[in-house]
Amino acid sequence: MQHNRRHRLMHDSGLLLLRLGFALLMMPHGLAKLDRYMGSLNSGEPVKFMNFLGLGADVSLLLTIFAELAAPFFLAIGFKSRWFAGIAAFCIAIAAFWAHRDDPLKEKEHALLYFIAFLVLALTGPGRYSLDSLLHKNEHGEKPRHSAGLFVVVVNFCGIRAFKRFICKHFASHIL
Repeated sequence: MQHNRRHRLMHDSGLLLLRLGFALLMMPHGLAKLDRYMGSLNSGEPVKFMNFLGLGADVSLLLTIFAELAAPFFLAIGFKSRWFAGIAAFCIAIAAFWAHRDDPLKEKEHALLYFIAFLVLALTGPGRYSLDSLLHKNEHGEKPRHSAGLFVVVVNFCGIRAFKRFICKHFASHIL
């Protein structure tokens, strides 16, 4: 019994450290982009940013600010953690595999580390030390079991092989 309690304590502490560390380290990136956006508004100059899926540079930058500032904030406090970790992971994947696809690995290594950390949090959830855990306890004080989250649903829907083919086709030459 003591071993299980200690194991759970270490597991939940590790998730807390991962969640807080990466979320708080990501927020200055979002603040810098917010400052950049506000500066372009004040100067009247157009925003210079990647035009994601034809949404326009302004919308793309605002979505990135949300993913790098708001999503990590909610992830840090542990509110709707899987969703916000998924949003942050998606944004970082776009940055690493699309916006910086021609950059060498050593220049996009930090983005890949953020991507892996946020993806892990989207799959595992926030752990016991989170707002999610406090809000979702049942009448016995136990946290209910959750599915593996949005990413598992998407990967299962698309099929693991199709997902692998997509990654290999579009990103393999840029990763290696």
